[in-house]
Amino acid sequence: MTKLYHIFREDLKGTTLYPLNLLKKIYPSVYKNQVKKYEGREELMKRMIPILSCLWNDVIHLCPVHPSKIKDAFLEAGCEYKEMSYWVIDPKSLKSKDTVIFLYTTDEGYIEEDFVPFSDKLLEKYSEVPAASKNYFRKCAAEKRKPLFFHRVPHVLYKGIIKVGNLEVITA
Repeated sequence: MTKLYHIFREDLKGTTLYPLNLLKKIYPSVYKNQVKKYEGREELMKRMIPILSCLWNDVIHLCPVHPSKIKDAFLEAGCEYKEMSYWVIDPKSLKSKDTVIFLYTTDEGYIEEDFVPFSDKLLEKYSEVPAASKNYFRKCAAEKRKPLFFHRVPHVLYKGIIKVGNLEVITA
């Protein structure tokens, strides 16, 4: 069965993962650090997510692709890679009604058709690094640019919180 992954956060307070907009209210100092990943891409934070009817930062972003597969794609493309840790999340622990799969099929903004209702049966279909991601990694390596790690990789977006205290942590 396909699992979901989220980058392990050293600056996590407590044992709960929160969406960024909720983190802003609960732990403003942690929010300030986490929001830096959107520098130059601030428009994302204003995007509405179809199906869930909430903002991009009202959800937790999870990945159905095992991190070692993304690592391998990075290295094969000639990109530098820094080992990271990840929480392993059972998709059955998420409420389906609060979860969507974001297919991320285009670089040209987000199209409504890229958001599909969540089903753990669909996850297997999206558990590989897409060719578009591999091409992007190769292009970044050729241009000596640092690539975004999850660019064009499908996401699972969850409108809720996730308790991580007892979750398995892996390194890739």
